[in-house]
Amino acid sequence: MPPEKPIVLSSPVLTLCEGSDEQNLLGELAKHLRLSAQFFDCGGKDRFRGRFAAVVDAPQWRRVRSLGVIRDAESDADATVRSIKSGLEVHGLAVPDAPMVRATAEGSPDVTFLVVPFGEEAGMLEDLVLRLFHDSPSWSCQRGFFDCLEAVGTAPRKDVSKRRVLVGLAALQTKNVALRMGEAAQMGSLDFDHPAFEELRRFLQLVCSPAASPEVAPV
Repeated sequence: MPPEKPIVLSSPVLTLCEGSDEQNLLGELAKHLRLSAQFFDCGGKDRFRGRFAAVVDAPQWRRVRSLGVIRDAESDADATVRSIKSGLEVHGLAVPDAPMVRATAEGSPDVTFLVVPFGEEAGMLEDLVLRLFHDSPSWSCQRGFFDCLEAVGTAPRKDVSKRRVLVGLAALQTKNVALRMGEAAQMGSLDFDHPAFEELRRFLQLVCSPAASPEVAPV
């Protein structure tokens, strides 16, 4: 495995996300909302805790005034909430009572977390993008493709939402094919004003609100 890249924290507003795809999508959404923040790729759910610890140990950590954490619910949203809270407690950080609640504590940045999809027992960020694709003129065709796979007995049982998103991305009217959600966001192909992204907009507004990023002394 190649060595980890040095961690550079460049903003007093920091959000930890599971991977580069989420990092790119959230970064584009923040630009759309005219919000300023750094989005840090933790390298996947299995490496999240270790990368979180490395971020807290980074020399620039004391500059951080607002911390956001966003993770997929996967198969058990409650378990993901417990995992996030445990990670915050280990590092002596403020622990929100629930997702979409901003917590404060002496000696800690403000903390807000979100488990996606908000309020659902299971799921992932891809499910929000699928809600957007539901309103696409090609949605019936996309759904028909998977109905056909089901009919012939070859429908996938794993990573179904991810596979459905790939089909939706292929149906976008773009000059180049986007192979990932983040790429589609960077190409301007996702409607960030759509209700599908409401929870992400609210989350970023909480994390990036002016009270969360006062002037800080340089490192």
